[in-house]
Amino acid sequence: NISLFVDGSVNQVQQIAFGAMWHTCSELSEHLSSIASELIFINFCSKKSTFVEISTAIFAIQWLKERYSNISSLTLYTDCQSLVDLIHRRKEKLIANNFSTKSGKFLGNRDLYIELFQTIQDVNIAIVKVKGHIRNPETAIEKIFATVDQELRKKLAARKNDKEGSHTRGLKQRLP
Repeated sequence: NISLFVDGSVNQVQQIAFGAMWHTCSELSEHLSSIASELIFINFCSKKSTFVEISTAIFAIQWLKERYSNISSLTLYTDCQSLVDLIHRRKEKLIANNFSTKSGKFLGNRDLYIELFQTIQDVNIAIVKVKGHIRNPETAIEKIFATVDQELRKKLAARKNDKEGSHTRGLKQRLP
């Protein structure tokens, strides 16, 4: 079973954001010292945290599917309640309503939801909601997620001062 940790962080003023992912196929406690160097970052131009969190999960799962051809199950750790709700409670209702409101208008994130459900359709996913921004993490899961979150915030803070060219909203770019 694969353990996958995803998080997102947004600078709403500059409309830049990063997602971060880390995964392992072994015991979580074996990796506590090497997580920061193994993180994969994804750059987004967005000011919507839910978009960034869900897009990061999609990217991460697709990346894992390319890397490991026969993924049958994974455990996804996130602090994004919207992502947890999408997978646990809202999926069937959204599909039944054709990703539309009661008045028949398509939902704003319709394409994102469709992509998420297509990405996970052949993978048995256990999704675990973790508490974000923990000051004193105790368990291996808390320590890993805290590291992912802290490194992600460092990356976003460093990017605030970066004056590189503009990007199109939603652009995903893997960064070292």
